[in-house]
Amino acid sequence: SLDFRMGRASVSCEGTAMMDSLPLEGVWWDPNNPGTQFPGRLGWDNGKIYLCLTVSNSREGLRPKRPESYEVIHGLTYTGKLVSLLDCFEVNCHGTHGVEQRRILANYVLTGGLVPKRSDVGGQFTEVSLEWPDLRRWFWHSGLSVEYCENRPGAFTIGYEPREPIEFGLSDGLRVSFRFGTDSIPVAGPLTDQVKFRDVVRVSLKPERPQNLDFFLKLIEEFKHFFSICLLEHTEPEETVLLGNFDVRDHNGHSFSPHLTLCRSKARRLGSDRMIHPINFLVPFEAVQGSLPEVIQRWHQLAAKTSPAALLYVSSLYKPNQYLEATFLSLVQSAEVFHRRYYGGTYLPQDQFEADVLPRLQAAIPGTLERRVRSPLVHRLSFLNEFSLAKRLKLMIQNHADVFDEYVPGTGGKIRGIVDARNRFTHYSSTSCDQTPKPRDLFLYIDILRMLVELEMMLAAGVERRTLHRCALKSQKYRWMFPPERRLS
Repeated sequence: SLDFRMGRASVSCEGTAMMDSLPLEGVWWDPNNPGTQFPGRLGWDNGKIYLCLTVSNSREGLRPKRPESYEVIHGLTYTGKLVSLLDCFEVNCHGTHGVEQRRILANYVLTGGLVPKRSDVGGQFTEVSLEWPDLRRWFWHSGLSVEYCENRPGAFTIGYEPREPIEFGLSDGLRVSFRFGTDSIPVAGPLTDQVKFRDVVRVSLKPERPQNLDFFLKLIEEFKHFFSICLLEHTEPEETVLLGNFDVRDHNGHSFSPHLTLCRSKARRLGSDRMIHPINFLVPFEAVQGSLPEVIQRWHQLAAKTSPAALLYVSSLYKPNQYLEATFLSLVQSAEVFHRRYYGGTYLPQDQFEADVLPRLQAAIPGTLERRVRSPLVHRLSFLNEFSLAKRLKLMIQNHADVFDEYVPGTGGKIRGIVDARNRFTHYSSTSCDQTPKPRDLFLYIDILRMLVELEMMLAAGVERRTLHRCALKSQKYRWMFPPERRLS
């Protein structure tokens, strides 16, 4: 058997490079039964990570506690790399002549150590480090400098001085740090004709106590949502490394806590070498430099309430023009969900509605109706006191009247158009089913909703209103979205 504490550990930050090296051949086993191992291959298939095993029917050892579900699967590649697969389930199994071929989807892959089950440790990880290239432009800083020699034309010296880290704590004991450096230490010499390196920003998130993977995934999503709104483009870390709350031993017998590189089973990130330009940002670093801890703190506190709306918003940034209807519905739902969760909104005080109005409405339902008809009617009446979508959009737009007056004058007609378009997609009617909104209108509605959600979420995060509106009016992306000729349409 192979004891995970005695296994060889590959402690490196491979990130996407490791997954690009797939498939990985090796042996795989259930941590409850490390003595029974099976050959298999880990590889990509349409953005998902699958483990394909060859299993003898006569051997037990990789049987799930629940049908087709595995909390952890451990692996050792033929090159000596330790791999842990988390949150796995079997999607296909077939075989002949006593041999099964099993295809298991792994939601998360961690390289660098064998992660114990949740029940074996209080928390599997103590810290996460995120390498985030897009934030280089957000912080608008480079440690690079060039010094020319006065007495030697053409001679110069390239220097690098890293910026001081930004560190602060949040109210629940979470420590946040932004550190600045380079992706490598350049080496030069007689045979070197070029030197390559780049600035990098690393975000570190460290809770008071060790936590399981789900906790860190939720934190990463919070920060991804926040910076996607600040940058007005989809952004996520290029590399995610977790510090394990368990020990491994190297071949010399030394114990250490492993650094594990995380890869998720999902569609690959959109590839682009284009750097986001700071003139397009909504909230640049300079706008919140003096209040960044407070803004991050408030966003962190709001996450539980507003994360569904933020998730809908961020999903609209991924290939936004591939399906206009889906993008529009994601954004209109994001705006409605955000207002309902953050502001609430009822026409009458809810206690008054439930005491005086709702009983009368329910009493007006004919008692002769069958229960299967009456029950859904009673249920729907309980929501009549909530604001309509049109009223929610109107109230949020009023919070940013000067920005909308500049970019989208005459919002009343636009609100009616958005509500009508949503209703035509979601509520069937024989009189309007053929009146599909025109692509030209959908493009405009998408841009209006996107700007509205972005402004509302940054305002909720504590960015001062005057500062937020000044940044919005300077954003080149908003100016491109709403050129003068479009504002008159």
